[in-house]
Amino acid sequence: MAKVLLKYKEAAVKEIPLDKEETTIGRKPDNDIVIDNQAVSGRHASIKVEGDNLVLAVRPQIGRHGQPPEGRLLY
Repeated sequence: MAKVLLKYKEAAVKEIPLDKEETTIGRKPDNDIVIDNQAVSGRHASIKVEGDNLVLAVRPQIGRHGQPPEGRLLY
Protein backbone atom coordinates (compact mmCIF):
# COMPACT_ATOMS: atom_id res chain seq x y z
CA MET A 1 0.00 0.00 0.00
CA ALA A 2 1.20 3.50 -0.82
CA LYS A 3 1.83 5.97 1.98
CA VAL A 4 2.82 9.58 2.63
CA LEU A 5 5.79 10.18 4.89
CA LEU A 6 5.76 13.59 6.59
CA LYS A 7 9.24 14.83 7.43
CA TYR A 8 10.63 17.78 9.34
CA LYS A 9 14.34 18.57 8.99
CA GLU A 10 15.00 15.09 7.56
CA ALA A 11 13.29 13.33 10.49
CA ALA A 12 10.15 11.30 9.83
CA VAL A 13 7.29 12.79 11.83
CA LYS A 14 4.28 10.79 10.67
CA GLU A 15 3.38 8.06 8.21
CA ILE A 16 -0.05 8.17 6.57
CA PRO A 17 -1.31 5.18 4.57
CA LEU A 18 -3.15 6.05 1.36
CA ASP A 19 -5.92 3.55 1.98
CA LYS A 20 -8.80 5.73 0.74
CA GLU A 21 -9.88 6.64 -2.79
CA GLU A 22 -9.04 10.28 -2.00
CA THR A 23 -6.85 11.68 0.79
CA THR A 24 -7.29 15.39 1.46
CA ILE A 25 -4.52 17.80 2.50
CA GLY A 26 -4.97 21.24 4.03
CA ARG A 27 -5.07 23.48 7.07
CA LYS A 28 -8.65 22.64 8.16
CA PRO A 29 -8.85 19.99 10.90
CA ASP A 30 -11.21 17.74 8.90
CA ASN A 31 -8.53 16.96 6.28
CA ASP A 32 -6.84 13.57 6.30
CA ILE A 33 -3.45 15.28 6.38
CA VAL A 34 -3.55 18.53 8.38
CA ILE A 35 -0.75 21.07 7.91
CA ASP A 36 -1.13 23.89 10.43
CA ASN A 37 0.59 26.66 8.50
CA GLN A 38 -0.83 29.90 7.07
CA ALA A 39 0.88 29.19 3.72
CA VAL A 40 -1.43 26.17 3.32
CA SER A 41 -5.08 26.76 2.40
CA GLY A 42 -8.00 25.10 4.14
CA ARG A 43 -8.41 22.60 1.29
CA HIS A 44 -5.00 22.73 -0.35
CA ALA A 45 -4.72 19.48 -2.30
CA SER A 46 -5.73 15.86 -2.52
CA ILE A 47 -4.14 12.57 -3.48
CA LYS A 48 -6.40 10.30 -5.52
CA VAL A 49 -5.92 6.63 -6.26
CA GLU A 50 -6.68 5.95 -9.93
CA GLY A 51 -6.00 2.32 -10.72
CA ASP A 52 -2.29 1.73 -10.13
CA ASN A 53 -1.57 5.48 -10.13
CA LEU A 54 -1.56 8.18 -7.48
CA VAL A 55 -2.65 11.62 -8.68
CA LEU A 56 -1.80 14.78 -6.74
CA ALA A 57 -4.40 17.48 -7.38
CA VAL A 58 -3.40 20.91 -6.07
CA ARG A 59 -6.31 23.29 -5.81
CA PRO A 60 -5.62 26.70 -7.36
CA GLN A 61 -5.68 29.71 -5.07
CA ILE A 62 -8.51 32.00 -6.10
CA GLY A 63 -8.65 35.68 -5.19
CA ARG A 64 -11.60 37.45 -3.57
CA HIS A 65 -13.38 38.11 -6.86
CA GLY A 66 -13.10 34.62 -8.33
CA GLN A 67 -9.88 35.38 -10.20
CA PRO A 68 -6.41 33.97 -9.56
CA PRO A 69 -4.01 36.38 -7.86
CA GLU A 70 -1.86 38.32 -10.32
CA GLY A 71 1.03 36.39 -11.75
CA ARG A 72 -0.46 32.94 -11.08
CA LEU A 73 -1.63 30.63 -13.82
CA LEU A 74 -4.47 28.13 -13.54
CA TYR A 75 -4.02 24.88 -15.43
